[in-house]
Amino acid sequence: MKTNRYDKIDFLIAMAAANCLKKESERFEALDTRDVEFDEDYYRKKARMIKRNKRRPVMKKIKLFAVRAAVILLSLILLAALVIGCVPPVREAVFKALVEWHDNYFKVSFQPDNGNEPISDSQSDGNSETANSNAENLGNSSVESPTPPTQIETVHKPTNLPQGVYEDIAISNDNCVIIDYYLNDGLVGSYSQKLMDTQGGYDDMNATVTEIMVNGYKGVFIEYKNDSPDFIEWSDGEYRYQIMSDVYGIDELLAIAESVK
Repeated sequence: MKTNRYDKIDFLIAMAAANCLKKESERFEALDTRDVEFDEDYYRKKARMIKRNKRRPVMKKIKLFAVRAAVILLSLILLAALVIGCVPPVREAVFKALVEWHDNYFKVSFQPDNGNEPISDSQSDGNSETANSNAENLGNSSVESPTPPTQIETVHKPTNLPQGVYEDIAISNDNCVIIDYYLNDGLVGSYSQKLMDTQGGYDDMNATVTEIMVNGYKGVFIEYKNDSPDFIEWSDGEYRYQIMSDVYGIDELLAIAESVK
């Protein structure tokens, strides 16, 4: 019984609402809109909405095509990666190409200043006969450049440190040696000795680069414009060295660098 009574009440509410809706619709349709005018912005928005709705089916097709093309491209990349990984000759060729590209565009190194300009691989092949003939004329007195070691055989450390500074060896292995320097428990600098083939470089867009000489070898002093520490980097042909500090300037860093033994 109660259910039937509630159903009757809902029905009466629905009829009243429908009656009100009908009356409001009649009043809305009876409005006099002859004097109503819309500005140009309204018509621009209206045209833009119509155009957007017309383009919506086309955009859906374009998005669907783009998704399918992306899936196909990803599948091809994965297939190519599998082929490269499974076929040893292809894998070796791709690896050599990547290494060559890296060495040509990203590798940064410093050559020791022996009074001669460094000779590239292409020039060395073309001038090998000339070099051999010159060596014979000099009585086999030609000087060969040292071959960089493949691991750190001798650790070279600065011997001229500011008063009160003590060292803390952070890393020491066959590839890298890093030493931090402290004064009154505060970090004042850091020194590193690395192999020649270790990745290096600096952000010359936000720094001032000054060429220097460290014990007869070419190097650079990097002074950053922001709060990054300044540093000196150079090479003796066997290892790459770097001393950085946000406390000491170029004179102190150069004195420390020249004391590396």
